[in-house]
Amino acid sequence: MLSPFGGLTSIGVDETGYRKGHTCITVVVDHERHRAIWAHDGYGRDVFGLFFQTLTPEQRASIRVVAGDGARWIDSCVHEWCPNAERAPDGFHIVSWTSDAPDKVRRHPWNQARRDGDEKSVKRMRGVRYAVLKNPGKLTDRRSEASGNLRDTDPKGRPYRS
Repeated sequence: MLSPFGGLTSIGVDETGYRKGHTCITVVVDHERHRAIWAHDGYGRDVFGLFFQTLTPEQRASIRVVAGDGARWIDSCVHEWCPNAERAPDGFHIVSWTSDAPDKVRRHPWNQARRDGDEKSVKRMRGVRYAVLKNPGKLTDRRSEASGNLRDTDPKGRPYRS
C-alpha cells in the first residue's frame, strides 16, 4: 500500500471548526491526489508542527508548495520544516478576500448615510452589494444604476476602489 505521505509535492492546510464551542481541527490535503492525508484536533504552529514531525526528512524536502490562508503560524511552520517550499494562498481564501474587499468599500458610505439619517441616500444604495460583485459588462439596468449610485457618493466624483 502506498504511504499517504510518499511523493508529496504540493499540500494545503486549513483549520476548521466543528461542534459547538469552537472546537477546531487542522486538516492537511495532498493537492496532487486530491485527498486529505492528515488531521488533528486543534490548530496553530504546534499542531501543524506535529504533521511535519510525522514526515521523514526526505518527505519534507519533497514538498515544494504549501497552500493555506494568511495565518502567520503556517508561514512560520513552513519556514522551519520546509525552508525550500513556497507559500501560496489557496483559491478559496483568494475568492473570499476579493469578494470581501468591495463589500467593505460599499458599507462605508451606506453606514455613513444611515448615521446621518439621509434616507434618500440609503434608498439609492439598496442593491449596491450585488452590483459591486458582478462583472460590470453584465449588469442589469437596475444593478448598473445601483453601481452608479455608489460611484456618485464620493464628493469628488471618483469611483470607489477596493
